[in-house]
Amino acid sequence: MRPSTMMLQAGALILGSLLWDEHKGRPQWRTQRLNERGLKHVPVPIRYGRFSEQRKTYTMVFSRLCYRYSQLGQGVIAPFVRPIESFDDLRHEAECLADAEGLDNSWNWGAVGLLKRPSSKVPVNILEQWTEYFKGRCSHYQAFAGHTPTEQPAISKEGYLNLRWPLRAEDTVQYDFLLATPTKPRIRDQPNLNRYPRAREIATCLSTDQTNYLINNVLHDIRTSQDSSIWKAMTSLQPKLAAEWPQITSSLGEEVR
Repeated sequence: MRPSTMMLQAGALILGSLLWDEHKGRPQWRTQRLNERGLKHVPVPIRYGRFSEQRKTYTMVFSRLCYRYSQLGQGVIAPFVRPIESFDDLRHEAECLADAEGLDNSWNWGAVGLLKRPSSKVPVNILEQWTEYFKGRCSHYQAFAGHTPTEQPAISKEGYLNLRWPLRAEDTVQYDFLLATPTKPRIRDQPNLNRYPRAREIATCLSTDQTNYLINNVLHDIRTSQDSSIWKAMTSLQPKLAAEWPQITSSLGEEVR
């Protein structure tokens, strides 16, 4: 066994389809890299904000505006199966996560960021190596600026997530750090528009989305503060959705019609 000075507990902070999608090797990533029995739902600043050309619908992004307006959503933390004993372990988990997200070797539209627990004593050399590694991958990353004129970015140029620690001190598992993948927000057909999509804009795409992105998120308890408004707009556009998915209507607190 290789020598190590400490074993760090780490996990993935998951926003959406990484938790339920059956494509891109994601089932294998979940099975091989995560302890799926240890999932925990946590409050996070997320919203629908990135139009996906592949899905033809809006997917989730981190947004620090959610803190400002008290509009937190709910994501999932999944512990890694193996502890982190060295930077090589950290790099391997980051690369496996990047592969599951469909990121290329050069992280452009999305990147893997690290969120350290404030009181954790992660060795300085591991953090320094992380920054060096991150900068090598992210020379063309597109989201180092906040998406709106008054918004701070969700990630720094050193590779650290600008997010509050989502767990409480009394939580059973004390993670040393989490990995997550912030992506660049964009409006459909207007990639340079510095605002987030409105509920009806999101619903127009989601209502015909063959991957059932919002529906699967709700079924897996991944939520945003927008969900009820989006679902109301979706069922207005396609009333049959309410009959097909009464559990979504019930979960989001709307009256089942």
